[in-house]
Amino acid sequence: MRAHGSMHSAMLSTLLVVTTLTACTSWRVQPVSPEQLLNNERPKEVRVQRADSSRVVLNSPQLVSDSLLGTTRGQRTAVPLADITQIAVRRGDALKTTGLVLGVPATAFAVILVAYLSCDSCND
Repeated sequence: MRAHGSMHSAMLSTLLVVTTLTACTSWRVQPVSPEQLLNNERPKEVRVQRADSSRVVLNSPQLVSDSLLGTTRGQRTAVPLADITQIAVRRGDALKTTGLVLGVPATAFAVILVAYLSCDSCND
C-alpha cells in the first residue's frame, strides 16, 4: 500500500511541475516591426499595444494587407499596423523555470520535514 501512495505522490508532483512549466514564460517586447517579426519567425501568439495604450493578444497572427490578423477569445481580430506601437512574444524565462524546478521539490521537502519533526506520535 505504501508503494501505491508513493506512486500517486510522484504522479501528482510530475503533473504539478508539467502544468506549471507553461507559467515560466514572460512577454518580451520585440525591437522589430510586426512585419519583420512575422517574416522571421512564426509565433503562436503575439501581444500588441495600440496607440491608445490598450493591449490585445492575437493567436495565430498573420499579416494581411495593412493589418495584423489573429483570434482573440475565439473572435477574429484585426489591428491596423499603423496603430501598433509595440509587439511582444512569449519567451521562456530561465530564472523562473529554475526557481520552479528547484523551488517546488524544496518546498515539498520542507513541508514534509516540518510535519515529521512536529509529529509527536511519529517519533515514538
